[in-house]
Parts: sequence; C-alpha cells; structure tokens
Amino acid sequence: MKFSSTLLLPLVALVAALPSDLDKDIVKRSGEGVHLDNCSGPGGIVYSEVTYWSNDADAVSGHTATDTCTPTVNSWKIWEGSGSCKFSDTGVTFSWSINSNAGSYPSYQKAGSGGNGARSFTCYKDDGHGISQKNNGVTCKSIYYCI
Repeated sequence: MKFSSTLLLPLVALVAALPSDLDKDIVKRSGEGVHLDNCSGPGGIVYSEVTYWSNDADAVSGHTATDTCTPTVNSWKIWEGSGSCKFSDTGVTFSWSINSNAGSYPSYQKAGSGGNGARSFTCYKDDGHGISQKNNGVTCKSIYYCI
C-alpha cells in the first residue's frame, strides 16, 4: 500500500506537535507540591526527608527545594501510613496519610492525602526519580508527591 505524501506530511506534523510524556508531567505538576523522599549516600548514609516546592515542576535534580524537614535519621521512613514533619524555615507542619499498600502501586497512581493547615493535597506514588543531589554525595529520590 502506498501512502500519498499529501496525507502523510500533515500526520507527521501533528505527531511532532504533541507534547512528550515529560512535558505532560511537568504541566500536570505545576504549582506547589510536597515530596516524600528517601536519601542515601557514601558511608551508608540513609535518611528520609520531606521537601516543599513552591513550583513542583522544579522538583528534579539540579534545583533546590523551598523548604525541607527530616522525619528520620539513620533509616528510611516507612511512608505508608500517617505521619507529619515540621519544615525548618517556615515552621509549617505537613501531615500525610498514605495507603498501606501504596508501595505496590504503579507510578502516578493516587496513593493518599496530605495537608499543611492552609490547604489539602492529594498524594501520588512517584517514579523514584532523583530529586536532589547534596554536596556530600547524598542522592534523594521522590517516593510520593503531593499536589
């Protein structure tokens, strides 16, 4: 079967104009967001942190979170269940409730809820992407994100 170039060229242009999956995720995740992260590094360093992003589209390695708090030191937090953490700079406490079986969810599936006293957030399973690289070689990965 032979395709006419007059039909094929507009189709190619249409496909090229569609946003990539990454573009759709960034648009979906604009606005403020909170990430529940696990961090690890040299010498067996492990801990968890909660990061607040005034623009969640910046929540990728190479950017700095607006504020952070650390609910555990020397171990990773089990995010599934309820918890809270008070941000160091603002003094705001973020609370979350993640479904007990959310660790088995596929990426981007709704996994629970959160709030900071001013507004409510919906939390989703994240893809484990690197969210920050610290000066001491520690890498933090996003486990859940709340928007």
